[in-house]
Amino acid sequence: MNHPAGETSLTVQKALRVIREFSVDGPVLAVSDIARRLDIPRSTASRLIAALCSDGYLRKTPAGTYTLGLKFIDYASVAMGTNAIRGLARSEMLDLRQ
Repeated sequence: MNHPAGETSLTVQKALRVIREFSVDGPVLAVSDIARRLDIPRSTASRLIAALCSDGYLRKTPAGTYTLGLKFIDYASVAMGTNAIRGLARSEMLDLRQ
């Protein structure tokens, strides 16, 4: 299915908004929670969640709610392994060593 570039961009933005709703204080959300928080139709929230689940970004719990998927561990590992993060932490680590 081809989407105009602007439509695809809006879909990506909505998907990122869904992901941003998950937090330490709210790690598990229902479709209705996400729809209400983002002020989007429940059907739109369901489609976005289904797409994010199929790619591993969200995971459905046994209770039928959703939480962040394990895909984020992969990305955290990449971020932690970059030289930029090591560079930022280097001076702190040297101070701790001394």
